[in-house]
Formats: sequence, structure tokens, C-alpha cells
Amino acid sequence: MKVIYPLGLLLILVTGISCSGDDDANISELTFSGTVLKQLTCTGPVYQIKVENYTPIDTLTTPTLPGSYQEEGLHINFRVTESGSTSACAAIYAFKHVYDIYDVRLKPTQNE
Repeated sequence: MKVIYPLGLLLILVTGISCSGDDDANISELTFSGTVLKQLTCTGPVYQIKVENYTPIDTLTTPTLPGSYQEEGLHINFRVTESGSTSACAAIYAFKHVYDIYDVRLKPTQNE
């Protein structure tokens, strides 16, 4: 019986550490590639972007996509930061991955 308590405590500790949500811990240090999917049907220019080659996030939502990049199907490179947006759209639908994006550039084609 004395062995069960320490093992149970160890199991709880290991589970808690392994399930911590640090996926976005250093996300602002990364440059992403993605495709502009669509403008969401709600207030303001809120867009969804399909993220390439980053497993924790397959699609993100952003209220800060610059106007010159607000075109469906456009391939872009960009950086992100946690969103400080108080967009009604983001608040109503509670999107999982809402980020402000910056340093947006067209993704070079393979011929360049």
C-alpha cells in the first residue's frame, strides 16, 4: 500500500508535465508559410490562413492581415504574435488560434 501512493503521485506529476500547453511558447520566433483561405462572414476583415508545416496549428484566424494580402489563395510568409484583438467575430465564435500577423510577404515561387 505504501508503494501505491508514491507511484500514483509520480503518475499524476508526469501526466501534468507532459500535457502542459507550451505549443505557443516560442511561436513569435518563427516565420510561417501559409495560404489565405477566406474572409470570415462577421464584422471586420478577419481572415483564416492555412498554415503549412507546423503541426500544432493547421489553421489560424487573424484580424490583422494587411489589405494588399486579403486575397483568397494567396501564398504568404508571415510572423505571428498573440492577438490583442477584441474583434466581435473572434469573441463570438471563440476561434482556437487567433493571432496578429506581421512582416507579411508573398511566398516566393519555386522558379525564383
